[in-house]
Amino acid sequence: ILIIEKIFLNKFMEKLPSFVRRIYVLFIVMILFIIFNSDNMQVAFTNIKGLFGMNKEAFINDYTLHYLKSYSLVLIISLFGATPLIKTLIDKLRKNKYVNNIINILEPILIVMILFIVTSYLIDNSYNPFLYFRF
Repeated sequence: ILIIEKIFLNKFMEKLPSFVRRIYVLFIVMILFIIFNSDNMQVAFTNIKGLFGMNKEAFINDYTLHYLKSYSLVLIISLFGATPLIKTLIDKLRKNKYVNNIINILEPILIVMILFIVTSYLIDNSYNPFLYFRF
């Protein structure tokens, strides 16, 4: 894919707006994750068809609603974390010297707490985050 992009798509991609290039990258990454995660190509194609709604499954079913309900807090926090909103807020708060000192104390504590929470989720779900573990 990298060779095809360099030879054929490079000049075309440079002319596109940055948000279109980001969508392209996310699309390619999703497809490649499906291929790497599948046991064979038949399963991969079935999953890719499901990604685009071309199989017989409903777009929203009981599993979807269950996962949305179970992970709603994580999704909301992730949405805020994916935007520059929190960084902008912290930068504004850091202008006050007293608040800056509090942030400097709380930041490492929050990072350790996040590490603990993420590790707890991994242990609880017995999920292996390493994509190439099976190879």
